[in-house]
Amino acid sequence: MSEPPVCVRAAGLRSWPGLQHWPPTQTVHRVGRRSYSDGHALGGLLKHVVATERSWIRTDVERGEEEPRTDEFTLGADETVAQWLAAWELESAHTEEVVRSGIDLDQEVPDYQGGASNNVRWVLLHLVEEMARHAGHADLLREAIDGRTYRR
Repeated sequence: MSEPPVCVRAAGLRSWPGLQHWPPTQTVHRVGRRSYSDGHALGGLLKHVVATERSWIRTDVERGEEEPRTDEFTLGADETVAQWLAAWELESAHTEEVVRSGIDLDQEVPDYQGGASNNVRWVLLHLVEEMARHAGHADLLREAIDGRTYRR
């Protein structure tokens, strides 16, 4: 069997989640609680991304305890953007640590909802896709709030 392309070997995968870890910190601090017309806010989106990464890595890959995931798109009255940015930094660092540990990318990752099993490689690529999708959502929310568009 031939070696997989560089992008799906551990060395290539290490850099991909970091490329998509999105929250533009200044933007999230500036507009983290302001909501768009449907009530979504960047802070809530950040909370969801943290919960998603934590669940995939700590629960599914490392087979840890499942944490309840409720109201993950809304910051509670006692929650701050700063708290969730710190949690995001922690989860990002943990994910990177897991990948750099030399984990077997073909290690089976069971689906706790009864679906087909995946492997660590699939989970990491799914996290990249998840981060990219939500980075787009965050950009749309930010643009709707502050009106600024990205220009080179």
